[in-house]
Amino acid sequence: MTYSSFYILVAGTVLSVLVGCQPSESAERPAVSTIQPVASIQEVMQAFVDPSADAIWDSVSTTITKKGVEEKHPQTDAEWQALRLHAIRVVEGASLLQVTGRKVVQDGVTLEDNHVESNAKAEDIAASIANHPRAFAAAAEILRNSAVHVLAAIDARDVQQLVVTGSALDAACEGCHLSYWYPKQKIPQWQAKSAATK
Repeated sequence: MTYSSFYILVAGTVLSVLVGCQPSESAERPAVSTIQPVASIQEVMQAFVDPSADAIWDSVSTTITKKGVEEKHPQTDAEWQALRLHAIRVVEGASLLQVTGRKVVQDGVTLEDNHVESNAKAEDIAASIANHPRAFAAAAEILRNSAVHVLAAIDARDVQQLVVTGSALDAACEGCHLSYWYPKQKIPQWQAKSAATK
């Protein structure tokens, strides 16, 4: 074998190895979500977010009675684990809210609190989400991140941090609701002034 033939053989082998190591086009392409949402936004809230968020907020409290101060917070392994599952439901519920194509309510179903004058109608909420999908997804992501922080506090069994992250979770919920569910709600003047002075 001549030197030139040897070099051609080696170069061809190296090239074959390099080509074989390259990711295919299909591997480079991001996966396209094929999730077809079944539950409505209202149902995701009812099944995951609302009850579990309430459980998180109710897990820590201070009650003053004639007998003294009663402190309530998770103490046993079972109580912390139950609360952890609630936080996970909020985290994953918030992720579900980001799936595109999810209806606000099922066809023929009335939005909760539909009778409240300051609340938006289902069709108005759907239009707001359709016109600003990224803003709605961002609001859901804020909710998700807030719940992740609650989960971290639970894993650390840090009661004080649970209170702090629980308040942030409440703010995330309220921020989304004020934007989509009851944007016409009138805030009392004393609350508005109080907020302005903070």
